[in-house]
Amino acid sequence: MHGYAIAQRIQQRSEDVLVVEEGSLYPCLYRMEEKGWIAAEWGKSENNRRAKYYSLTRAVGGNWRRRRRFGTRSPRHHAGVADGLNPDSRGDENTH
Repeated sequence: MHGYAIAQRIQQRSEDVLVVEEGSLYPCLYRMEEKGWIAAEWGKSENNRRAKYYSLTRAVGGNWRRRRRFGTRSPRHHAGVADGLNPDSRGDENTH
């Protein structure tokens, strides 16, 4: 998912409670990439523009599943937003 789509997904999944501005999103994505939490690669967006696409790394994905299994959860809106960004989530799980 590219940066703009991530911001849109966060806003949508949080039912407009969380609105992430570019000035906050991209520095956060860069820090997460530096720490190895996400991977990034360049590609083409839906409207044929160059865009950087982000995905969770295996290390983060494993931690994600472990947290979910042992019941460590965020508040409701945060959990719903995070599930929407998790590539392993089908969006049909009961998260609460």
